[in-house]
Amino acid sequence: MEHRCTNRYDSDLNIQIYQDKTPVALGRIKNASLAGVFVETEFTDIDCEHQVSLEILPGRNGAHKSKRIKIPALVTHKLSNGFGAELDIASQELADIFAKLVIGQQEPRVPTSSLIKMINA
Repeated sequence: MEHRCTNRYDSDLNIQIYQDKTPVALGRIKNASLAGVFVETEFTDIDCEHQVSLEILPGRNGAHKSKRIKIPALVTHKLSNGFGAELDIASQELADIFAKLVIGQQEPRVPTSSLIKMINA
């Protein structure tokens, strides 16, 4: 059963992945909350508990063109198509920018366990 403390939102933000301040791969944030993200990437040289930084690249969500947005994160799980990471957002300003880019006007995804409860009600 899926259990989350925060709502997840679908995303399509392109990112640069850094380890030890060195760019190592490109990826895409597939879904996110204000606490964490799932990053789709072909990069496999990463394990749980690795510290990374995720830099949101300018694109169609280019509300941040004039400012680099780089967020420290801790890898919490790894799959064949990417990894989950807990975000370490240090300032309210960065949290607000991230929320605007990722969440925007979206409705949160309903977790599978909530759908089952709604169907069985």
